[in-house]
Amino acid sequence: VLLPSYAAWFRFEQIHAIEKRAMAEWFKGDGVSKNSKTYVECRDLIINLYRENPRRYLTATDCRRHLAVDVCTVIRLHGFLEHWGLINYQINTADKPVMVGPSDTSGHPILLAMPDGSLVPKEEALRSNSYNAAAPPPAASLPNVRLVGRANVFASATPE
Repeated sequence: VLLPSYAAWFRFEQIHAIEKRAMAEWFKGDGVSKNSKTYVECRDLIINLYRENPRRYLTATDCRRHLAVDVCTVIRLHGFLEHWGLINYQINTADKPVMVGPSDTSGHPILLAMPDGSLVPKEEALRSNSYNAAAPPPAASLPNVRLVGRANVFASATPE
């Protein structure tokens, strides 16, 4: 397994000052589950998971399945190890997952809902003048209803 030259500081048997500075929540000493011993166990487990199959991209989700710490901590630790090239170094870019954003819809027509319930492409509706954006929709006829407000909702609505 290759390590980048900028990660020459890393040693399995020790915790470097870079790790202590970047992952400070593990070394505050105020948590039972986050201490230097559990940090080394989690760090080494993630690195060893990657080294089992270095051609496959190791995701934070894969790491989470093997660790009994909170998700945010796993994501931060995974990101730290990946940043320094201790995991997922020299992964083929085709194998690396990409962030999925909104899909491009520029090739799809904009459809307008017509009063009869049909969907018509916007350009066609504007050309045929069958769509008038300024015209208000027809108002539904409402029965003449008298609404009575009461100060006390528990009081009777009819006078006694």
